[in-house]
Amino acid sequence: MQRKLEDFKSIGIYIRFPDHLTVAMSFVDWAKIYPDAPSPELEFHRFFSLLVELTCCERALYACHELRSQSLATFSPAAEKEIATSFMAEFPRLKHFAHADVGTFYELARLLRDVVREMNASSVRGTVSSMNEHLPPREPGEMLSLLITKLSNAVRLAGVTPSRPPGFKFCLDDCEVLGTAQQVSLNTLVRNSKFPVSWVVSY
Repeated sequence: MQRKLEDFKSIGIYIRFPDHLTVAMSFVDWAKIYPDAPSPELEFHRFFSLLVELTCCERALYACHELRSQSLATFSPAAEKEIATSFMAEFPRLKHFAHADVGTFYELARLLRDVVREMNASSVRGTVSSMNEHLPPREPGEMLSLLITKLSNAVRLAGVTPSRPPGFKFCLDDCEVLGTAQQVSLNTLVRNSKFPVSWVVSY
């Protein structure tokens, strides 16, 4: 290949859905879990889109950590700590899943991965409603946009003009495993996104 990392405008993040999503989530009866909700479908959208956002945030944080360890990207330790701590402050319910202080991208990525595992497990166990009490309230797309904007402002690829912030392009693969409601939810998340977040969705 003739290209170098600095030739690209975005950091590519590859996510294969079957590796992050339990099949059991397709069989959760949201109307039964939330009988008083005006729109059980909206409750599903909030839960599923959060799982997608947490997964994307986790992979983006890990990618930045790995790129810096390979001297392919730079960001200051002060910026890393500020992003991690401000993210936790914005979504304080995440502390329910933390067993130690979070101050680095790697530590935050590990925490978000644990939350995704717990969300998948709650779908299998039928404990989604109690799990929801510990999940951070937010509008779909808000969490991912907040974190990726901060990462884009702080991270610079080696060899790239400092004034050009990188975008983050998420490639979601094997999306044919998603149910219809999950595909609609994902399409909504993709449609409402803007730079520095972009998507490639593969069915």
